[in-house]
Amino acid sequence: MHLPRLAQRPHLSNPTAGRRAAAAATACALAVTVSLAAAAVKASSSDAAQATGAIPAELASSAAQGSAPAQEVRLITGDVIRLNSAGGVAGVEPGPRTDATRPRFLTYTRSDQTYVFPSDVQSLIGRQLDPELFNVTELASYGLGRDGAVPVIVQAGSGAGAATVAELAKLGLKVTAELGVVPAQAGQADAATDSGPAASWLLIEAAAEPEPGVEKIWLDGMTHVEPLEGADGGPDPGYQTPPWMEFIGADQAKAGGLSGAGVKVAVVDSGVDSNHPDLAGQVVAAKDFTDLGSPIDENGHGTFVASEIAGTGAASDGVYAGVAPGAKIVNARVLDADGWGSNSGI
Repeated sequence: MHLPRLAQRPHLSNPTAGRRAAAAATACALAVTVSLAAAAVKASSSDAAQATGAIPAELASSAAQGSAPAQEVRLITGDVIRLNSAGGVAGVEPGPRTDATRPRFLTYTRSDQTYVFPSDVQSLIGRQLDPELFNVTELASYGLGRDGAVPVIVQAGSGAGAATVAELAKLGLKVTAELGVVPAQAGQADAATDSGPAASWLLIEAAAEPEPGVEKIWLDGMTHVEPLEGADGGPDPGYQTPPWMEFIGADQAKAGGLSGAGVKVAVVDSGVDSNHPDLAGQVVAAKDFTDLGSPIDENGHGTFVASEIAGTGAASDGVYAGVAPGAKIVNARVLDADGWGSNSGI
C-alpha cells in the first residue's frame, strides 16, 4: 500500500479568504451609493434601484412572486434572500425591525460572489460586522436556509461593558465554543423572525454602542480541502523521490543529511491515519476539533500531508519518504470526511 502520488497538488480553499478586504473596502463606497439612491428615489424608486442595485423594500417581498426560488438564505438581520437557479437575487423578504421601519437593500457582486446589504446596518459593515455575513453566495454554498441559525464568531468588547459569555446568550447567541487562540466565542446567532424581530438584533445593537459590549461579529465560514487528484496508488519507477519532493528541495535536504530529527510539526487538516506504514510511530499527539469524536483521517488529505512531512517511506522501500522523516507529527483534525471544517474549529 502506497500513499497516492498527485498529478496536481491539492490545496485548501477558504471561500471567504481574499474577499474580506475587498468587501470591507466596498462597504465604504456603499455608504455613498445608498445615500445617492435615497436622493434619487424622489424621481423614481424603481429607477434608483436599477441604477444602484438597490431593491426597494416595498418591492422586495413581491420581487420573486410568480416563480419559486431555487434557494433561500437568511441574513443575521432576519431578512430572507431568495436566489434564482443562477445564484442571482430573485427577491427579498425583509425581517421585522424593532422600530417597525423597512430597510432598503443593496446588491453587490464581485468575482461571482453576491452580497445583499440592508441599509440599516450599512454603517457597521466592514467595521463591527463582517461583510461575509451578507455574502448570499457564500451562505447558500454552506446549505444555510431560512431556519434562522447563522454561524458566527463573536469578539466581545474590551471595555468595562464587554459582554460575558452568559450575556452573549441573552443577545441571541448560542455559544458552541470558546476560542482559546483569540478572545472570541463561536456559536449560532438566532436570526429567526417567527415571533418578531430576530434576537440577533440584540447582538448587532451591542456592537453598535459607543462602548460596545461586542466588538466584532464575523461569519464563521467554512474551509474545504479539495480531493486528491491523479492518485495512481504506486511509486513511479522513474523517480528516486516523487517529482513534487524535488520541487521543494527534499532530495537536496536528504543529500545534506538533514532529517528533521527533534522537530515536531502540527498538521491541521483532516486528521492523520497513524496506522499507515509510513507513519507508524511518527504521530506523537492527536486531538479532534470537529466534534466527530476521533482524530483519525477519514478523508485522506491529512494523511498525505503528514507523509509529505515525516513519512518514513516504509510502504515504498524508502522511495516515498517525506521531507523530514526524523520529525514527529502532531495531528490536529479540523476537517470532516468530506473535507469541510469551520473557521472556528481551525
